[in-house]
Amino acid sequence: MPRVREHGCCRGLLGALIVATLALTFSVAQRDARRCWQQSTTCRAPLPVDTSVAETTIGPDETTNSTADASPTPDRSTTPLPIMSTRGVGIAPVSDTEAANRVRPVAENRPANVDENHYRPTAAELTAFRTGRVDRYGRTMLDFNPLTAHVTGGFTGTTDEILQWAAHKWGIPEDVIRAAAVTESDWNMSKLGDRRTVADPSIYPGHSRIAGTSDVYESLGILQVKWNPDTHWGTEPLRWKSTAFNADYWAATVRYYYDGRCDWCAPGYSSGRILASVGAWYNPSPWVTGSLSYVSTVTANLAARRWERAGFLGSGLYAVGESVHDAADLMLLDAGEDR
Repeated sequence: MPRVREHGCCRGLLGALIVATLALTFSVAQRDARRCWQQSTTCRAPLPVDTSVAETTIGPDETTNSTADASPTPDRSTTPLPIMSTRGVGIAPVSDTEAANRVRPVAENRPANVDENHYRPTAAELTAFRTGRVDRYGRTMLDFNPLTAHVTGGFTGTTDEILQWAAHKWGIPEDVIRAAAVTESDWNMSKLGDRRTVADPSIYPGHSRIAGTSDVYESLGILQVKWNPDTHWGTEPLRWKSTAFNADYWAATVRYYYDGRCDWCAPGYSSGRILASVGAWYNPSPWVTGSLSYVSTVTANLAARRWERAGFLGSGLYAVGESVHDAADLMLLDAGEDR
């Protein structure tokens, strides 16, 4: 998760122009994505809302201790459709196997991720993640976010297939996850971020420590899961060992905000806002305004479909803060998404 940066917001005529441009770009990208899929099965474009999932809901106090399905093998008897729209507020994730059955085969474009892409968390590791550590308030990960009961990292495949799997499991548009992963790491599990000076570097994994200093990189992996004793405190070491866990946990966290579970978020917080919820991964408080620059970057990568560019094997990132819009712009984009 990137360092929070201060930023300015667009105002007046310039702000209105940026609003209109972003909204148009977002709309055109969705239109072209649908057209692309209709014309060619090789397009990696999503279709409208996933309607094949039973609308079971999750209660706010659910603590089911889900574990990864034994061997979720995709069913290739039919060609699965991509997921474009966000599944409704409160709808439970599908099983690992069901999500795997919806994944379309895609070749690997990040061969360096191979070990992490094929690491499956053990039952003991998942128990340690959910209940093995507490934060300063004595909360386990399961206490803080009951949706972690469903986080398993229970899938192996190519990097794109893993992102698809997490999208289908949690009902988040797959291109949103792809764009967020571009923004966070350029799809590299080896990415290190958020350098900090800490009191005890020894509690961090060796590869995140900076020799000769008390500095460490707190954020690791494809979606930059940030760890310290009070931030995502149960995710170490699975956040860097398993690509699927990293993506699974990111999606569960986004759904935590999207489903309206954040009882501590600032005034203005509401459920059903996918872009704001993605922004909350970067900075949830103050709600929306704390993540404007980040959401601008994600939407820019989404509109440009950076993961499909020929140069993506190099660096496909926009710098966070390259494009900035204000809270009104973000509300407009959220209101315009295809649910």
